[in-house]
Amino acid sequence: QNDAKLRLSVMKRQRESERAAFKEKVMDIRKGLQDYSASKKKLEVRLKRAQDGVQKKRGLIMPPEEKDFCETAMMRRIMKTAFLNCIQRRHIKQHEKTIALFEQAFTTIKQTTGISNIEEIVK
Repeated sequence: QNDAKLRLSVMKRQRESERAAFKEKVMDIRKGLQDYSASKKKLEVRLKRAQDGVQKKRGLIMPPEEKDFCETAMMRRIMKTAFLNCIQRRHIKQHEKTIALFEQAFTTIKQTTGISNIEEIVK
């Protein structure tokens, strides 16, 4: 009976060591598969990017407005706009002077004749 218990304990230890070895082997195979799968995905991504042209090295991406930009043309447009604004301001001042002159003339006429309606002055 002692001999049977001894053989049983030896068989249990052997079984446990075989299980541990098997488990370790399965874990190594699993890790190898995961590494292989990850490297395969990386390679697929790299190939996909190469096909799509993502990895093509280019210069800076510039919008067409910046590509076609001409500094001298921009300065000309600024100067032209400033010049036209100046002319427009001068015309506004002339119109203001004319309006003031008409108002002054109307007040003078109103004071001397006593007519306050423009329609009567025009007749």
